[in-house]
Amino acid sequence: MRINSINPFFGYKYSSINNKPAFKGVPFGVSDYIKKDIESMSEYELECKLQWIVGSTKEIAEKSYKMAKLTEEMCDKKYGKDNWVFVSIGTSPAGIGKALELRDKEVKYLPISELRFLKEKDYKESAKRRQHTEYIKYLDSIGLRKNNINKDDKHYVFVDYTHSGKTLKYLERFAHLNGADPKKTHFLSLNKELLDYAEQEKGDKEINEVHDYFKFFCMTQQMEYYVGIPHIPYYETNSIGLELLHPKGKNVCETGFEEALCYFHRKDKESKQN
Repeated sequence: MRINSINPFFGYKYSSINNKPAFKGVPFGVSDYIKKDIESMSEYELECKLQWIVGSTKEIAEKSYKMAKLTEEMCDKKYGKDNWVFVSIGTSPAGIGKALELRDKEVKYLPISELRFLKEKDYKESAKRRQHTEYIKYLDSIGLRKNNINKDDKHYVFVDYTHSGKTLKYLERFAHLNGADPKKTHFLSLNKELLDYAEQEKGDKEINEVHDYFKFFCMTQQMEYYVGIPHIPYYETNSIGLELLHPKGKNVCETGFEEALCYFHRKDKESKQN
């Protein structure tokens, strides 16, 4: 038997000993190439690059970066400085997640959707049949199984943009029924939590910024055009293997968004040094 083999669905090397895929970097995260490219540019090159990025893309990147800083501040107060992992559910929180990545925070992405339509009988059948083998391998690969979470000292903060909150309730129930420590796993409506935090700790400017960010970029589903997170319905979770085996190249919106995020991160670091 070969030590390593290629899973025909998942597309990554597996060890016959631990059956875990080996990833380089953060799946669905900011491109390492883009990060290095922006960091290595001169000021002139950087400003020229920025001129080629569409204004609306720069706006959503700048505001995502601001929301990431506010999220970091909120989570540091709730769970202790750098004592938490940001788990982005679906597409809406991923813009903030990518900015947190640049700020050296631990970020994981859960590409899953349509959980709000899940019915009780579907939940029972799904659990009974254990149809999510490829998705479970993905969760293993990014350290989101109960054994990893429960033995980690950090808190795992699962976040989503919510209307009804059904998606969060489903995931919370699923995680806790499968043994994830409720003291370590927290399921938050990011729009509600950030707004509450801004109202308690900040002023009108920050309150309006939070409200507008979620209203114009998440409620309208604009974020999905920039973050590159695939829409995978809960009943097709095994298709994540194909997404990883044949990843689509970043489109102009996604590339520009990540370049702009890296630009605002670089400017933020430079402002602290001066």
